[in-house]
Amino acid sequence: PNPASAITCIPISSSEKVEISLRLLDVLGREVQSVFTGSVPVGRSNCFFHADRLLPGTYIVEMRSDAGIETQKIMIK
Repeated sequence: PNPASAITCIPISSSEKVEISLRLLDVLGREVQSVFTGSVPVGRSNCFFHADRLLPGTYIVEMRSDAGIETQKIMIK
């Protein structure tokens, strides 16, 4: 979702039910916002957060699970 604004949707896809932690980090790796912590079902899911409360700039979306860590950069305008 680039660039992100207002309420932003982060799509999540999983081949099995999994516990995840979804966080928004600044470019220095500091947590700005905990977006979601919990169980994600099999298939596609969406997670929403309020980007309008953030300063414009580049952020990192980090998803952690037992399977590993995935990251993606997003721009907030």
